[in-house]
Amino acid sequence: MARKSIAQRMNRDIMVTIAVIAVLFVVMGSLMQLRWKNDNIQSVCRFLDMLVAREQSQMANELFERRYSALGMRVAQIGALDEVLEVVLYDASGKPLVRVAGGASDLSTADVPVLDAVRPEPGEPYRFEHDFLALRFTKAVTAAGEVLGWVRISHDLSLLRRQMLSFFAFFFVLLTITLICMLTLLRRRLRQSVVVPLRELGSSMRATDSESLSRGVSLRQGDLEIANLGEAFEELLARLDRSYRELDEANAALRRSESRLSRAIGASTDAIWEWSYATGETYYSPRWYEMLGYADQELPMSYETWRSLCHPGDCEQTEREILEAVNSRGLKSYQAEFRMRTRGGGWKWILSRGDVIERDGDGNPVLLSGTHTDISERKQAEERLRQSEEKFFRLFRLSPDTIVLVNVETGQLVDVNDSFVVLSGYSRAEAVGRTFLELGIYRDPGQRDLLYGLLERDGTVRNLEIDVRRKDGSVTPCAVSSQLMQIDGTTHLLAVVRDISQMKQMQELMIQSEKMRSVGGMAAGIAHEINNPLGIILQASHNLVQRMRPDFPKNIEAAGRIGLNMELLERYMRERKLDVFIADIHTAGVRAAEIIRRMLDFSRMSETGRTSCDLRRLIEQSVALAATDYDLRKNYDFGRISVEIEVEDGLPPVACTETEIEQVLLNLLRNASQAMATAAPPTAQPRIRIHASALPEGVRISVEDNGPGMDADVSRRVFDPFFTTKAPGLGTGLGLSVSYFIVTKSHGGDMRVESEPGKGARFIIDLPSAKEET
Repeated sequence: MARKSIAQRMNRDIMVTIAVIAVLFVVMGSLMQLRWKNDNIQSVCRFLDMLVAREQSQMANELFERRYSALGMRVAQIGALDEVLEVVLYDASGKPLVRVAGGASDLSTADVPVLDAVRPEPGEPYRFEHDFLALRFTKAVTAAGEVLGWVRISHDLSLLRRQMLSFFAFFFVLLTITLICMLTLLRRRLRQSVVVPLRELGSSMRATDSESLSRGVSLRQGDLEIANLGEAFEELLARLDRSYRELDEANAALRRSESRLSRAIGASTDAIWEWSYATGETYYSPRWYEMLGYADQELPMSYETWRSLCHPGDCEQTEREILEAVNSRGLKSYQAEFRMRTRGGGWKWILSRGDVIERDGDGNPVLLSGTHTDISERKQAEERLRQSEEKFFRLFRLSPDTIVLVNVETGQLVDVNDSFVVLSGYSRAEAVGRTFLELGIYRDPGQRDLLYGLLERDGTVRNLEIDVRRKDGSVTPCAVSSQLMQIDGTTHLLAVVRDISQMKQMQELMIQSEKMRSVGGMAAGIAHEINNPLGIILQASHNLVQRMRPDFPKNIEAAGRIGLNMELLERYMRERKLDVFIADIHTAGVRAAEIIRRMLDFSRMSETGRTSCDLRRLIEQSVALAATDYDLRKNYDFGRISVEIEVEDGLPPVACTETEIEQVLLNLLRNASQAMATAAPPTAQPRIRIHASALPEGVRISVEDNGPGMDADVSRRVFDPFFTTKAPGLGTGLGLSVSYFIVTKSHGGDMRVESEPGKGARFIIDLPSAKEET
């Protein structure tokens, strides 16, 4: 392809620039003319709108009275104006009524089309359309908001068209003259300032030979840039002269370096190789042979020698890496690890490094060079380390405790084991790279500050209890043991997290059991001590009632001996309410006796009387007992409560004492009824749901209500003896504690409560299935 001169290229660039400028000017002129034309058309529309508005009321009256001759005269006045070509008046349906063309009115409108698509929409003042010949203006004639007709005026635009054509002609002539002047001046300046001085510079450079490098460049007086170019060329010649002298000195130094390199290769522990990529010829240093146990040049210096000694499992991958380095065109060097067979038949690990040190004019490789390093000892150490890491990795992954590794600087999780996935609910992919705060692991962010504070102070933490929030929002109590360690120069936190929820439950069960055992022993002693005076109180109250009866023979006989009127005595007792006081004493004594009986039952949990229970019948019987309870019906309106019973089919048999399980269910029904009735405000639609379902090794009974519920503190103490939230005189605080002992101690099951304020309470009873007798 022929080269173009600077003058040709600059002429082309000037022409392109001038063309772009011309296009921009034409576009700008067109936009300005279009804006001017639109402004003129809008002015005409406003004039016609004002003209029609002036005649609006008169035309509306004449249209309403159908005076078409008067309308013709009025429309003729509009049509008589200059540049008005035609005026047509239509009725409300768009039918033409009067037409004026050239100032003459014409009531014959047979050739005038009906007005349809060009009518203004409601709310539009007018509508217009135009071309380069005429503007057609349409406006409604209205009266009292009702359209009575339409006026359409055709206005002449010939003057506007002529003005636009004149503007474009003037604009084109002015632009052409400007561009021609610009082109002439630019070309003249280009020749004087660039083309001629560069030709002179080229002539001077061709006259310079290798023997006259210091010869100056002769240039006529030119612009500053051309003069600087000549000076730069003179400086280049001077540098070339110095370079030739420095090259001679470098060649001498290179010969000395080659001598030193030869001595260094002989003393080095690394082997040297060279490979002619085009011919296949190779060179191996004496150390190359010595490394494999061979004498110098004992094997042929060829690529096939290396290939025959390379391990078959490593050879193909190594050749691929050599090929990648060759094809990278200098962007990548070659480095590979492989095994080579020694003279004794063993294998040595070799680290080979190399690069393409010579390429031809097309960039194809000509010569490759590199080194071989014996890394057998390092590989053996890596293998031992890998085996240790695999053992640690298995321990890390399969540990039953949660183990996490955290980058202290960023707070991000570096790695987690499988137990973390089970504990938190997050997959390993979701957790790694994020912080505990981003995952929301801490229930209380202050626990993080406490953990890091202890680490900064002591460097280690043991069994710090924290609450871990799972992905589903539930909270699990855990114990954390952690310490700081350095990995690759970065501080990391290794933490072992253990789920202690079961241990916490076991502790609570043990504490509860110990409480109940202590209270049980105390209750037995107290019950026996109170029963004797209580019996005297009950017997005395009964005797008082009997000896105050006016119809009892012995009372009548004793009263007769002392002259006492029994009827007056009876009236006196009723008047002073002594009979009520005696009845209250008896009622309180009976209630105290019931409490004592429960305390004795509390301390005498028996394992006898177990039978296989029908849970459905047992639940229904407990509900029936609650429905007949006088206190529940009178004070807590038990009949208003909706009781739902759901018992799954195929429940495994359960060995239980029916009266005891009835007592448990009755206590739960009584407590639910009282809680819903005494809530503030009372539960609007009270409901109790009893559900029985199968467990892998037993049966679960849940009693759930929609009452006021309990907070965490009350839920924790609800099974404690003598603990009650009821008003004084309404509860003893023994009902749930006795129920807890019946389920856990007498039947070997489990009983717990789930409740939140405002969301009701759910008591869960787990009973083991009956063991088959062999």
